[in-house]
Amino acid sequence: MERILVVEDDSRLGEHVCGLVQSAGFVPRLVSRMSELDLCFVEKPTLHAIILDRLVGGQDTKARVADLKKRWPLTPILVLSAINTPLERAELLNLGADDYLGKPFLSQELLARVRALTRRFHGVQTNYREIGDLILDIPKRLLIFGDKQDQLPAKEFLLIKILSDEIARVISKNELLDVVWGGGLDVETNVVEATVANLRRRMAGLGATVEIRNSRNIGYWIEE
Repeated sequence: MERILVVEDDSRLGEHVCGLVQSAGFVPRLVSRMSELDLCFVEKPTLHAIILDRLVGGQDTKARVADLKKRWPLTPILVLSAINTPLERAELLNLGADDYLGKPFLSQELLARVRALTRRFHGVQTNYREIGDLILDIPKRLLIFGDKQDQLPAKEFLLIKILSDEIARVISKNELLDVVWGGGLDVETNVVEATVANLRRRMAGLGATVEIRNSRNIGYWIEE
């Protein structure tokens, strides 16, 4: 199910927006205070779109757009605001918002924009994958963190791609050997350990906090 984060401090409007997106088949999560939004940064849920009210609890959310994009770089952001001027729209879009809708708005238009944004999210995901605070550019075999990037050798790319197919799933060493190296190597070889060590160095060098973890005789997994 596709998850939509709704950041809105007006309880009636927040419930209305959540009801709309839920009726369209999405799973909404309503956040009505900035402290709750901060908690989302800690919990790091998977999000397919963010609907962001311009003012929450008297605080301007404009300053949080960059933070949201850094944490969920592929997730589209739709800003809702009563300040519906060309300059305002341009400023928010330049800060990283993907769309802007002035208040008051028609329910049908909001849903149409949310659907368009989630379609864009799925289109982007075919070439890019979020791995914690990293982006994996699949066609170019690039690891990206902010404005930094590192091109991966083929085996390192395949290994992190497999580990990120399902975040937190533990994958055994034997399975990695079979998929990445074709099962032609002795299972006692340290090639998996060496490749993981290289990936860890690259990830740390980029400044990422996401980690590849392992447990002896159990396997490897990604921890965001």
